[in-house]
Amino acid sequence: MPFKSDDADIHFELGKSYAALSNTTEAEFHLLRANELQGISETYYALAILHRKMHKFKKASEEFFKACELNPKNGKWFGDYMYSLKSICLWEKFEESKAELIQRMDEEYQKNNEAIVHPFSAIMYNFDIDKIFKLSKAMVSILEQKVIPFKHERNSDPSNCLKRKLRIGYVSSNFLNHAQGNQLANYFMNHDRDEFEIFAYNLQIAGSIGAKIQV
Repeated sequence: MPFKSDDADIHFELGKSYAALSNTTEAEFHLLRANELQGISETYYALAILHRKMHKFKKASEEFFKACELNPKNGKWFGDYMYSLKSICLWEKFEESKAELIQRMDEEYQKNNEAIVHPFSAIMYNFDIDKIFKLSKAMVSILEQKVIPFKHERNSDPSNCLKRKLRIGYVSSNFLNHAQGNQLANYFMNHDRDEFEIFAYNLQIAGSIGAKIQV
């Protein structure tokens, strides 16, 4: 039965909930309805994130731009907008705003120690090494806040570890037909299984390199 409501907030919250559950069809329906009822920066940004996830990059870029237009002080959103230009190869448009991106990036780092550009993206944008280093430091700080400290009580003699294979774990969302995924597949295949025990923790649905990882 179709959901009927003229409350933009309800549609917005439902859209975010469905997006978190990876139900992109329902998420898109409710976020578009929320945007139709009340086109504010948050709904445009949520739609942009969803459409990027759905590989609708042109729509996402337009929505990132609109979100930034409505909320020009949000540095992270501007960083996402600039990244979206790269996704659809609008390099000329990117170059036009590159100076503003660098300025905003420096401001966010100075004020909040935040990275509005991922270090990998900064490398692709040909930023100088000092800026890439600052972004990397800021990204590490963000990750340290998100990761819950892991406490493990040892019930055995640590020297026992020397009597077994060394265990190595890889965590990635790119174990699929992706440049990084295909490169990692070779790492797995070339580990000496007599010396190492390998674990792969996939954050996405299994992709086409799954068989290679299991070798």
